Amino acid sequence: MIATRVIRRIAGVEGAAWDALDHGCAPFLRHGFLSALEETGSIGQEAGWEPRYILAERAGALVGAAAAFVKSHSFGEFIFDWEWAHASHRAGIDYYPKLVVAAPLTPATGPRLLRAPGLAEGDRRAVGQALVAAAERVAEEEECSSLHFLFCTEEERDLLADLGLAPRASYQYHWHNRGYRDFDDFLSRMSSRRRKQVRKERCRARAAVDAVELVPGPELTTSTASTASTCGLTAAPPTSSPASSPRWSSACRRRC
Repeated sequence: MIATRVIRRIAGVEGAAWDALDHGCAPFLRHGFLSALEETGSIGQEAGWEPRYILAERAGALVGAAAAFVKSHSFGEFIFDWEWAHASHRAGIDYYPKLVVAAPLTPATGPRLLRAPGLAEGDRRAVGQALVAAAERVAEEEECSSLHFLFCTEEERDLLADLGLAPRASYQYHWHNRGYRDFDDFLSRMSSRRRKQVRKERCRARAAVDAVELVPGPELTTSTASTASTCGLTAAPPTSSPASSPRWSSACRRRC
């Protein structure tokens, strides 16, 4: 029998047991990574990422887990659902909080239903189903408008669809280094029109910036960190909130 429970801090589960689950090649849900995010305030109530770690256990042994977060905004997901939030607002429906199962602040595909390696196919599916059912209960208990699994694997996508969740297609653009010797070699693979366009864009970017300075974290002032945070927030939709800005500044000074 598979039993599930929820903890609110990653320290509530042994690191070795959590990391022994199948994370694929992605490090972004490792125990140490999540612990660092918590310690710096990158996730937590102030940041609008409230952890709800779902544990699946059989005979007391950890056989599955999922990192879920109660979200009060859509920052750090790289899934641009602001229009959904706007539409909900116009309809008089609260879009937030919502529950996301994701690697925080990281648009990288990887396992979201972490399961013990070596499980038989039927057991693997059963653990996945138990984790999804637990996530749905968390969403209901936290009065979330919706449940989202972000950047999951194809196998997980198919399982989630079988369980009644609606698939969502999104697109990413990845740049690959094809062995270019330098930037001119990169441009040489383009048409003349494209080369001219890229060179003009680089000239405009250089003209807009007087200087680029690398500042170590301990030397970063509150004023500079606040300015950097504000610059990032200016591109956000008007329904977003800059409430996490002071925490971001503090964490950046301590950790960078």
